[in-house]
Amino acid sequence: MNVNHHHSRWILLLAFLLAVILLYFALRGVDWEELWRIIQNARLEYLALVFLLASANSLVRALRWRVLLSAERWLGVLDVFWAMMAGYLGNAFLPARAGEVLRSVALGRRA
Repeated sequence: MNVNHHHSRWILLLAFLLAVILLYFALRGVDWEELWRIIQNARLEYLALVFLLASANSLVRALRWRVLLSAERWLGVLDVFWAMMAGYLGNAFLPARAGEVLRSVALGRRA
């Protein structure tokens, strides 16, 4: 087995473990019955509209980042989009805006 492949498995396992721990802390106080009642009473057309607007916003931001980062090398829109989403996710859970580092690492690996 390749050393890098073995190292990647440990990183993946560590990331999964961190995700489970963070999800536990994020969801431990949720009243699931109340959440389900709220979802049942929600207006689906508004939820769909918000989902579409948020998705369009993220896509436009990815296009903007692609233009800014493609000065030296062409980058795919999906590569930039997923790196940007990983950065936002990291910023939501990690201290000191560490998601920006995640974004850079993800783009560096893809490019």
